[in-house]
Amino acid sequence: MPSSLPRPLRLPLAGAAALAVAAISASCLEERAPNPLPINPCTRCHGSDERQGTRELQAAPPFDTAGNTDVAFPGVGSHQQHLVGSITHGPVACAECHIVPEASDSPGHVDSAAPAELAPGPVARQGGRKPSYDPIAFRCAHTYCHGSDEPRWTAPRSSAQACGSCHGLPPPAPHPADVHCERCHDEVMQAGLSFAAPARHVDGAIDSASACGACHGTKESYAPPPDLSGSEAAAGMGVGAHQIHATGGASSRPVACESCHLVPAAVSDPGHLDGSAHAEVAFGAVAVTADRQPVWSREQARCAGGWCHGPTSADDPPSPIWTSAPAEPLPCDGCHGMPPPAPHAPSPKCTVCHGEVVEGEPGNVTIKDRDKHVDGVVQSL
Repeated sequence: MPSSLPRPLRLPLAGAAALAVAAISASCLEERAPNPLPINPCTRCHGSDERQGTRELQAAPPFDTAGNTDVAFPGVGSHQQHLVGSITHGPVACAECHIVPEASDSPGHVDSAAPAELAPGPVARQGGRKPSYDPIAFRCAHTYCHGSDEPRWTAPRSSAQACGSCHGLPPPAPHPADVHCERCHDEVMQAGLSFAAPARHVDGAIDSASACGACHGTKESYAPPPDLSGSEAAAGMGVGAHQIHATGGASSRPVACESCHLVPAAVSDPGHLDGSAHAEVAFGAVAVTADRQPVWSREQARCAGGWCHGPTSADDPPSPIWTSAPAEPLPCDGCHGMPPPAPHAPSPKCTVCHGEVVEGEPGNVTIKDRDKHVDGVVQSL
């Protein structure tokens, strides 16, 4: 509305609540002479019809029903921080906190004492939350929007303080211990904890990548490095010898992930992100060949009893330490004897019986077909 037009009279909320409600009702509902300019009826009591935006945005304080503009007044508070999008969130609809009346005389609008009743919407109640508002402390609690935080309505905070104030940074386990949010939430977040799509934050939906490489490994190889914390150090349990197994190297074919882990079909599958932060080892495939019963010791950082590193007997050399990451490939006698013990023939000439897999002379044997080595089948003539 042009500034030449007078603002509607604002009536202070003083005295008995019933008198205040009656006065506001009279102001809103009295018949007025036709006006050539469209007037938002909601702004007769709160907000401003000089503001750009929707009717609801125009009606949001400041001003409140008493004409206040200071955020210290609960009628003003954090209205603008919610209704105007920022670098961390999109606009919050009025209906997420209040019942928006269709008309000024709609039931529940001006027929009760101030303040306005809180009526949490679907986003605020997400996850079975039961939001509440304390009109004495001016705080809301138990909302999806602010998580475990209970911000003070009359002390709006800047967007720069938002990250980590509503949920952990990173959230607690079973969420990965990684602060690089963009790895899993790349449609919403960018590197450096900045938002690519603020409107998709605090909207009741968690936008996360479905590809395994979003949380560990890369888009080319889902196996670490990096691990869930972003580390690439082989000395870390989350990295260790993953790549040696996943690529195979010169001596063996790549080992499938399901040989050591249960591989989920979806991120939300039971057993994936609902337990401890580290992945559970569940041996299968080649590891259990010949009825072996392999075990994993996190304390010793090595497995034992599996067919992979001891295909002939329990007397074979122990499995390498997971975090040792040898610079050189394991030698032939790193997993089995050279030659293996009886009943294997006491001959070191591997090519005589295993010519499809190996080549060379004793002391200089190499794997010529790694797809047939450490595959659960002994290839012999």
